[in-house]
Amino acid sequence: MTTQNPCALVPVVSVVNNHVTALSTDVAKFFGKEHFNVVRDIENLLKNLPISRAFNFEASMVQIASNLKNAPAKLIKAYRMTRDGFTLLVMGWTGKEALQYKLLWLDKFNEMERQLYHCPTLNQLETLTPAQQHQIQTAVAARAQKTAHNYQTIYRALKNRFQVARYDQIPQSKFQDALKFIQCVDLAVPDSCSSRASTGQIFYYDARVLTEHELRALANLIYLRELGKPTFAQVYKGLRDLNSKLAPRFYSLIAEGDFPAAALKNVLSRNQMDFTRPIR
Repeated sequence: MTTQNPCALVPVVSVVNNHVTALSTDVAKFFGKEHFNVVRDIENLLKNLPISRAFNFEASMVQIASNLKNAPAKLIKAYRMTRDGFTLLVMGWTGKEALQYKLLWLDKFNEMERQLYHCPTLNQLETLTPAQQHQIQTAVAARAQKTAHNYQTIYRALKNRFQVARYDQIPQSKFQDALKFIQCVDLAVPDSCSSRASTGQIFYYDARVLTEHELRALANLIYLRELGKPTFAQVYKGLRDLNSKLAPRFYSLIAEGDFPAAALKNVLSRNQMDFTRPIR
């Protein structure tokens, strides 16, 4: 790490999707590190982080000025990170001024979060605040009663019910609905609290009453989903890198937990319906 006056630079944070974030290029500059080394540290972290934590780092392409005179700007790979991501990244960085630098960044995160979460108009439009997320976690823990299966069932049902990729993307306006939903989720059938008609559940079916026509339609649905799954994954990654609000819709098409593909395949197989080819 190079030696510099910590007052010469100011930590740069910005709000993306209602989360205060920092860009790896800004972090590298402030700490006096080569950016490729910061990217290396992040990617080493990602190799060991559980999937539930990986969302704290989002890869993106950023434009930077070239070191060569009169050369055009160039695009490089960078990472946008949340406060938790930043903390994980710099945790092992040491040096004479490292602690002071870390504190300056955390102060900046705190300042921006105070501005963000104390804006009444924004709170009406955006996703759950950290305090609300904590209440959701507490309610889920109380209902799950330390059973891993119950945790998975409740969180999966929450994502299905509110059509989000992660529970923390639930709109603030739906916070009370989410708390009530947690209390009535059938832990044996995750979607039992959802209205079969209009609650936003991705898909509903009753295997006991499917007609021949419905079975053919479901077989074609599974065929097309499997055919398009690689494309959906590419589209989702692109939308996620752009922080698009459309990303969760494509996530639901590729995430088994948000779409009952395995259950549908079992139903079709029991009815001797081939879903590996289109059916007319």
